[in-house]
Amino acid sequence: MGYIGNTPAEKYITLSKQTFTPDSSTVAFTLDNPVANENELAVFVNNVRQEPGSGKAYTATGTTLTMSEAPTSGHAMYAIYLGKTMATNTPADGSVTGDMMSYPLTGFESTGIDDNATSTAITIDSSGNLLVGKTSSNGSIAGAELRANGRVFGTADDTVPLFLNRLTSEGDIVTLRKDGNEIGLLGVDFTDNLYISGNSTHAGLNFGTASVVPYKNGDNIDATIDWGSSATRFKDLYLSGSVYLGGTGSANALDDYEEGTWTPTYTTETSSFTSITLDSDNRGFYTKIGDVVFAQCFLRTDAITVGGASGDVYVDGFPFTVAVEDNTVHTAGGGIGLSRTFAGDVPTSYYCIRNDTKALLQYRTSANGDSSDLNVNDLATGTNSNLIIATFIYKAQ
Repeated sequence: MGYIGNTPAEKYITLSKQTFTPDSSTVAFTLDNPVANENELAVFVNNVRQEPGSGKAYTATGTTLTMSEAPTSGHAMYAIYLGKTMATNTPADGSVTGDMMSYPLTGFESTGIDDNATSTAITIDSSGNLLVGKTSSNGSIAGAELRANGRVFGTADDTVPLFLNRLTSEGDIVTLRKDGNEIGLLGVDFTDNLYISGNSTHAGLNFGTASVVPYKNGDNIDATIDWGSSATRFKDLYLSGSVYLGGTGSANALDDYEEGTWTPTYTTETSSFTSITLDSDNRGFYTKIGDVVFAQCFLRTDAITVGGASGDVYVDGFPFTVAVEDNTVHTAGGGIGLSRTFAGDVPTSYYCIRNDTKALLQYRTSANGDSSDLNVNDLATGTNSNLIIATFIYKAQ
């Protein structure tokens, strides 16, 4: 059916009403909605409609209603807005468009995420990436990203980018999975120990107050996990204490290993040589394992001025002092591999002098005879003389 003018409303229409409180003195009242003049209002006092117009009951303009006389306190007073209706009909679905709305919305409280904010807080870009605190997907920009491909980025400027906190109980804080299967864990055990572990069949580590111990299947374990393997070894290991091999007692402790060089020379029982010139090939090497020293030498002289030196002859200059195991016993070990070019008797053996850095040279008085001390007179004084190639094994103090 066609209509002249506006299409009649399909729902019941009511006019907007405003109530006032007279006090017997106020003549000017504030309207909730502005009007062009008093003819847009119907004013009632004690349900009696008042006549509008200048010199009559009331006038109105803008948001001010002016009565010709102050209404009596306690009388009912209200106004009907003749030009403002209140429709009870519900708009059809899709009938309200953005052009019909004014932004920002006023008097609106959101219970979730909305776009009624004065600045950007969350962005979902065209690729489906959720961005918080940033407007572009870039791992070098501070903010959080939940990307459409499943990757999560947290970028922080001069602070911690990830904070995880487990309350009340000990246990896993992070679980790592591959194709739904657990492959690794990070968590807390024994009150405040961090553990990094594989799944129940794989190795891990537990970080204690002053130790790092093997960890597996939720507990510390003993003598089960290898450090490296025959084909995949670590390179260097730096320790300041001991290594316990085959046991945990003091007898199993290896507390030192050292390699180096030393300078072997000859000295005598009484006084010193006026001078002694060692051969250019003269050299010494040692290896110290725990408190046992293996000292090798190639000792040869090119000139000796005996001077006031006398008595027994020693190989001197050991890298470590010989231990005192017993006040009456010297130590011996190793042997002389080669000795020659001496002026007299040739040394065949030695023993190390306790609490000193030397060994006393010995020779055999006959094929089956006892050993005797080598004497200064047995040393040659010329070049390429007094050669000894020997290994000395002793316990260091």
